[in-house]
Amino acid sequence: MQRIDLGAFDLAQVADLVETSGSPHDPVVLYERTGGLPFFVSSLLTAYELDTEHLPSSVAESVADRVRLLGPVAKELLTLGVVAGLLIPRSVLRAAASNVDDEMFAASLDELSRARLITQYDARNEVAIRHALVRDAVYYGMTDGSRAQNHSRVARAFEEYGLGHEPDGYARLAYHLSRGLDADRSRAVDYSIRAGSAAFAIGAYEDAVRLFQAAADRLTPRGDSTQRCRLLIDLGRAQRQARDPEFRPTLLEAARMSHRLGDIDLQIAATLANNMHGILYVQIFADHERIDSLYRALRTLESSGRIDSSATARVLAQLAVELMWAADHHVRRDLLLRAIEIARATGDAAALREVHLAVLVALRTPHMADLHHSSYLELVQILDASPGRTQEPLAALWMARTQIEVGELARARRTIGAVSPAHTSRDAELAWLVSSTRFGVELATGRLELCERDLVALTAIPVYPLETYSFGRMLAFVCGLRALRGDMREIVDAADDLSARFDVVSSYRPILALAYADIGNIEAAAQLLNWYDRPRVEAIEVDHAWPSAMGVLARAAASIGNTVVCKAVYDLLRPHADITVSAVSIVYGVTHHHLAHLSIALGEYERAQLHLDDALTAHRTRGYAGWYAESLYLAALLATKVAPSASKELIDEARRAAVDTGATAVTRRLDMLSSVDDR
Repeated sequence: MQRIDLGAFDLAQVADLVETSGSPHDPVVLYERTGGLPFFVSSLLTAYELDTEHLPSSVAESVADRVRLLGPVAKELLTLGVVAGLLIPRSVLRAAASNVDDEMFAASLDELSRARLITQYDARNEVAIRHALVRDAVYYGMTDGSRAQNHSRVARAFEEYGLGHEPDGYARLAYHLSRGLDADRSRAVDYSIRAGSAAFAIGAYEDAVRLFQAAADRLTPRGDSTQRCRLLIDLGRAQRQARDPEFRPTLLEAARMSHRLGDIDLQIAATLANNMHGILYVQIFADHERIDSLYRALRTLESSGRIDSSATARVLAQLAVELMWAADHHVRRDLLLRAIEIARATGDAAALREVHLAVLVALRTPHMADLHHSSYLELVQILDASPGRTQEPLAALWMARTQIEVGELARARRTIGAVSPAHTSRDAELAWLVSSTRFGVELATGRLELCERDLVALTAIPVYPLETYSFGRMLAFVCGLRALRGDMREIVDAADDLSARFDVVSSYRPILALAYADIGNIEAAAQLLNWYDRPRVEAIEVDHAWPSAMGVLARAAASIGNTVVCKAVYDLLRPHADITVSAVSIVYGVTHHHLAHLSIALGEYERAQLHLDDALTAHRTRGYAGWYAESLYLAALLATKVAPSASKELIDEARRAAVDTGATAVTRRLDMLSSVDDR
């Protein structure tokens, strides 16, 4: 739809219109009275019955003059029409005027057409009010009682012809009934709820919020009721999808209300609807009110004898996710193991699928790798057994991230590719998460030039009400790419912001130290790493940031030769040697690679070679081409220590791999190694 602004007519144009129409009006008087406004001019050109010395002073007066000349049936049809809207199905208008016979109905419409108040579209079987100004003048000229009566008549006509039983129709009926006679207004709540549900189903979440809120405002009686509680749940779900932060208090109130009502099913529905969503998954955030609500739901299920139900499995799974940043991973593991056991016992396949997905979300530390992997494999079996089933977009994201970690890169690309623009077009959070996961796939495969281009687009992070530090969310992507391509100057430029958050995010200090080392400021890197001793390294909390924190701490310590940190980190990482080090969707190579680097720094060359052999095999097998080049660099570095004669050949091999992937940071390190070797 395109809006075209019509300017005012000048005197000559008004005179031409008067002459063409054959109107007796004086063009000068008409122009002075209307100011040349097109609709006002055209309205007065048809007023042959009026004395030219007494032209109406406004559009409203012009319309009122013409309405006064109408017969009673034409007036009735006009008032019904303006209540129904600017465009009215002829059959609805006919049904609303039920006391008029067909001949009088047709004649009265013709009368309105001659008065230029309506336009009849016979081909479409519709009647249009000629202009919004006509509609407003007639609508607001009615008494309140007459207006309400006509709204009720129009609503009944829409219902009679079945035009209210569709998404737009529900909203239309809610509108008319809410403005109708007192006896009809209570019915507006039901149609507002139906309209909200229809809007939600097609992704019109803002409209759904407006419609559910209107229903909640009109619903009587006030106070607690099953209907109001159910409506609050629907409203909260719509608010969450619309990224309205009010979803949280809405759903918390619904959970409290259902608890007061003693309605367990509604309490569970409200509690489960109030979950972490979208970008919240990648923030360090714990919502203790939501956590308390989940524990309250568990107590309710237990006291009602439903502790072994599939509802319990779902609540346990959601609780584990909510506790990502608020409880030890062993606590989350125990909750999820119990949830898996209950879901299997109940035979509820959907609940079991949700629980396994929660494992992928809530247990991302290497210490839980076995359970994480087994849940992934079972999810794959469940999905393969239902080939026609479409994955939920967020489920696809977590599956793709896991596939990146285990080296199933082609499968990860297919999984994330299944999230279509239809899913992301109305959800900025989801669109960003999909783009970031695609970035992770391409980075893992070694398409670094493509990642260089895509990194810029990732900086357009959707604003979220709980956002505190958006660059922190970008850090994994910047660090992951700059470990292989370019340099880490961008991270050094953010030193002040990162330093202020060292106590919040365990990976920030080692990332900044690595960045300083990368650009050659060894003194600054050493100063940051000297803060660590073995107790401090061992005290780094084992949460979802632990793998990346240890990976970058290993690289930084090995790069500058801090042996205290190297020994401590080696001992902590050694039990997880075969695991891929990752953060969100970003791969930092396999742990063997970092153990090799640490061993080189510690002078443990034979041990370093064993780790390198395993790292090269794992990187080749999992398709991590950029990190394969980086492991070849370590092999060349090791050769300069133990077999200098072989180092040139290894440097050349590593350089070829780096060039193939666009790993310019690896090439830079190889150049430095060559210069040292030549000396």
